Amino acid sequence: ITMPSLAKFLATSLLVAATVHVSADDQAPIRCAGFANRSVLRSLPASAINDGYCDCPHDGQDEPDTGACAGSVDGGWAGVPAADSGQEINPPSAHFQCPQQPNVVLPLSRISDGICDCCDGADEPDGACADGCEQVLAAERAARAKAEADFAAGSQKRAGEMAEFATLLKETVAEIEQVTKDELPRLEAEVKSADVEVRNAKLSYMNGRFAAVKATVSDAIKEIGGVATLEEIRTLIVTTCHLAGELADASGDSQSRNKSTCLPLRLAGLDLAFVWEDEDIGDEYKATIRRAEVTGGGMLMEVAELLVKNAQNGNRMVTLGKDDSKGSDVGSTSSSSSSSSYQRDHDTYGDDDYHRYHDDDEYPYDEDEGGDYHRGEDDGDEGGDDAADEGDQAAESDSDENKEARRDAITTSIASVRLSASRSPFVSQANALKEKIDSLLSESEGDDAESDDDDEKDVSTSTEGEDASDGDAEDPAFDPQTLQMTRGALDRRLQHVQKGTSFATSALVLLNALENDHGNDLDDLKRDMLNLAVMTIYHSQLSAGDIAELFYLAMMGSDSAPAAEKSEGTCVSIYGVICPPTMETRSGVDLPPSLLVEAAKARCGERVAIGATECSGDPSYLPNTISDGFSGYFVPQYFSEDDALGEFYVSMKDLSELVDRVSEAEKNKRDRDSALNQARNKLRNLEDKIGGRDEPKFGADGELYGMRDSCHSVESGKYEYEVCIFQKATQRDKGEKTGGTNLGQWLGMSRDEETGQRVMKWNKGTKCWNGPARSATVYLTCGAETKLLTADEPSTCEYVFTMESHIACDYEFKREHGL
Repeated sequence: ITMPSLAKFLATSLLVAATVHVSADDQAPIRCAGFANRSVLRSLPASAINDGYCDCPHDGQDEPDTGACAGSVDGGWAGVPAADSGQEINPPSAHFQCPQQPNVVLPLSRISDGICDCCDGADEPDGACADGCEQVLAAERAARAKAEADFAAGSQKRAGEMAEFATLLKETVAEIEQVTKDELPRLEAEVKSADVEVRNAKLSYMNGRFAAVKATVSDAIKEIGGVATLEEIRTLIVTTCHLAGELADASGDSQSRNKSTCLPLRLAGLDLAFVWEDEDIGDEYKATIRRAEVTGGGMLMEVAELLVKNAQNGNRMVTLGKDDSKGSDVGSTSSSSSSSSYQRDHDTYGDDDYHRYHDDDEYPYDEDEGGDYHRGEDDGDEGGDDAADEGDQAAESDSDENKEARRDAITTSIASVRLSASRSPFVSQANALKEKIDSLLSESEGDDAESDDDDEKDVSTSTEGEDASDGDAEDPAFDPQTLQMTRGALDRRLQHVQKGTSFATSALVLLNALENDHGNDLDDLKRDMLNLAVMTIYHSQLSAGDIAELFYLAMMGSDSAPAAEKSEGTCVSIYGVICPPTMETRSGVDLPPSLLVEAAKARCGERVAIGATECSGDPSYLPNTISDGFSGYFVPQYFSEDDALGEFYVSMKDLSELVDRVSEAEKNKRDRDSALNQARNKLRNLEDKIGGRDEPKFGADGELYGMRDSCHSVESGKYEYEVCIFQKATQRDKGEKTGGTNLGQWLGMSRDEETGQRVMKWNKGTKCWNGPARSATVYLTCGAETKLLTADEPSTCEYVFTMESHIACDYEFKREHGL
């Protein structure tokens, strides 16, 4: 009897014996391995024995009578991996082991079942199966040899990379400890110290500036503080803002047309440590005031910051208040201003748009009778009732009537003073000329449409400064282009005046808030007003000649309006009131200060000789140029280096050393910040180097370190698939190197709980039409080299790959495959 026959005989005998003695009622619960993992045993109840379902596919001991486990042991049943050749398996009792395949152990139910499980057919009757052991065993030996070779090479490479990573990890962690425990704390302390140094330097500059302002203001108080009235000081401030607005618009800064607040006044407030909080000057015509206590507080530091910023960037002045902290770029100087390096070209005063005031083309002055600038009350009313009403309604919105009343009062107040009245003849003349030019241009267009042969209309032309005889000369032909240029020049000057009105409106609103803040304390109010007047003049950068004019108009003489307002037929300029300059003595004090008297004399010498054009008269009169001084209007001029006012503000020039200290402290702070940022970047780079500290992306033992940022591809069908570690997976047509469909971004690597196999995942790829977002899964097995083997799409937009890689050549692989 041959050995296969003997084995088959014994197996058959055992099968018969098992069939006779085993039943579901008598069988005790058993333990066996399931499909997923042969190393995990589970208990089966008696009811699972011979129930027609194979619960123990590796040994079939739960179905000895039914044959449900036939063809299911290692080497046959799909879904149950074959035991690797060379793995020692202790066959349970009542099992059959293939003679030439020690690793193939069959349950008795698979004996003589018509399926050749053993390569030599030992499990079936003689002659039922061909002997294919030579080929089967050769394939098994080749597979085993490959597995052993792959494991040897892969495990060696894996070990080398892990050793390299362990060394890197040790060194990097030491660097991280040095940075976190030594370098960062030291640099953070240096930054903190530098912060304090900058803060102290800024406060030192602020205090130095306050002292310089105090010295400057003290000189002014000695001159006029005791004799000027509150109304005169208020008028001086508002008219200074008026001229500053005209100068801002005339400077050529295109942004000036969108700004209406009097920045010189706001900067003066900043120099005195208080600011205005604007509720809505344009609509409400009111504001509130906020003071910074010199003893400390957050606002004091805000003031110091802005004072330093303004000192360092004189061409971008900013203040506190609604939209004011943005500042604005400096405008170019007017053509009449000095180009001296000393001159600080101011910007167009702010970055807000508080006032939507007088948008019509006509100049908006109301020429009612009235006195000096005041708080906005009607003439003869001290304003007590209105002030009380505003106090009672501070917590709620005013009625439209109250808003309109404030607006009208301010408009009337502005229009009633000498400076405004001096603009009135120019405005009237300019608007009349514009109307005439528009009429002529309209007629010209109509005539051209009818006939090119119409007679040209004769118009007299004249330029300022020409002799009277020139007016009798033959008139030049009508020139529409010249008229357009003349109209444009008039528009620009009217816009200057309108901008001045907006600035003056802003100043009145802000000063009303200051008066409300003081209540009945008129002495303190006057002191603040005088301080503001001195510093508003300083920040306005108006020339000494312009300030002298304002001083005479605001504080000298009793006539509230120049003679021009009393004459409808001629333009009498303000120089008829100012010139020749005189002095007035009040309580032993000579007014104005002598330096302003000299400036007024120079101004009179320059401008009295310039004759004003007629305000009305010959309707054919049309100038072809609009020169400075036309109809009595002169554009304000910038402060120059040799200006007489320079002596008055000499104390303000001695702050450069304090500014330099701030700049040095700020540079040191920037250097410390830079060093700290570099250290933090260094720490981030070190952590990235080892894949992070809290959740290392390279894995606990760093097995992904060697595969970092690598990409692997495989072709399947008409596509090429590429997966990139820590990046994304892509599907693209064969031959394409770029583009393609995104299959997902790197999610991570884990181990299957049942099989222990490594699994890489990508998710949140391009969404399928009427389907899920694409995703990719890679199952890894041991290999000498890392490469994708297969690609499949078992479910819609869910891609599955197999990969060989050395990172899977670990002890678990060796144990499982019996290597």
